[in-house]
Amino acid sequence: MSEVIRRRRTELGMSQADLGAAAGVDARQIRRYEAGQSQPVLSVAVAIADALAISINELAPDSRNHELKDRARGMPVSVVDAVKADPGLDDSGRELLTTVYRWLVRQRRGSNAKS
Repeated sequence: MSEVIRRRRTELGMSQADLGAAAGVDARQIRRYEAGQSQPVLSVAVAIADALAISINELAPDSRNHELKDRARGMPVSVVDAVKADPGLDDSGRELLTTVYRWLVRQRRGSNAKS
């Protein structure tokens, strides 16, 4: 995420202060995000993505950022966190369970919309 913020901000010709002002964040915090010292909370990540004219998925393209994406989609993070934290699963098992869970959530939302 840090590289995406820095690269896109530079492409747009924005300073860290410009991005901070556009996203409602102090420029010092933007520096921390770009340095990888911290990650923004969801509401700030959305504001940064909007200020950079990119989607939240473009802002957090790495699979390690599923939590941010799941929150943006309204998925209960506790289920995803439980799958990620399960020591009995390898990466393949985690990915499979997360994919199935996301599919079930979409199916349930589709059923609720039809009724």
